[in-house]
Amino acid sequence: MHSTSVWFSVPPTPGRLNILCLPQAGGDTSLYNRWQRLLPPTVALIPVLLPGRGLRLADPPFRAMADLITALADAITPYTALPYALFGSSMGGWIAHALAQELLQRRLSAPVALFACTSSTPFAKRRLPNVDTDDRETLIAEILAFNPDFDRVLVYPELVDLLLPVIKADFTLCNGYRPQQAPRLTCPIIGFAGSRDQIIPLETMHGWAELTEGGFSLTELDGDHFLIETAPRPILTALATCAEQVLTG
Repeated sequence: MHSTSVWFSVPPTPGRLNILCLPQAGGDTSLYNRWQRLLPPTVALIPVLLPGRGLRLADPPFRAMADLITALADAITPYTALPYALFGSSMGGWIAHALAQELLQRRLSAPVALFACTSSTPFAKRRLPNVDTDDRETLIAEILAFNPDFDRVLVYPELVDLLLPVIKADFTLCNGYRPQQAPRLTCPIIGFAGSRDQIIPLETMHGWAELTEGGFSLTELDGDHFLIETAPRPILTALATCAEQVLTG
């Protein structure tokens, strides 16, 4: 049973643009807490606490996008009463898009923007690891083939054992996800691509333009797939600019 009371550690904040932040596969949203002090008071970052990681490590992770979106849409309703945006890194971009579609179908207020960071459109050709195995070494080999930087984690066996269940669940979710074209979003989609991203090529992000009536922009930054860690400054500037336009416009 997934309780909606544990999805957020930050309540809706009036007078600010509330930006709900979603993680990449296998990750959590604790990094976004460090961003808050670098942003102006017009922005309230709301890390979304998905089960199976971080503060919710003991909760079983979702393995199907539809189940995750239903639960998350139920939980997010109070935030839709105020101006809000969605930010997703990699897998988080897919979750943000599916969530925005669900909120439109529920006739709730739409986000003012969707930020997709190093996230291919969910309709792009996929190159995801095959995690349909119970063999630990086979699973690790699949993850390494997808993301060679995972070798930095392998020197910490206990951390690997902690991460493997949620990594497997997240990629099961991604591999099984079949996105829908409709409804098209009404908000702008703002994309960020890494110039040295070996996981999500820049060209796989252009398709976001087809998924919204609100326009699409794509900025290429000097960095790899993990821009939220290695090149956050331009992203933070974009978040602050969006907040200023929403709150003063």
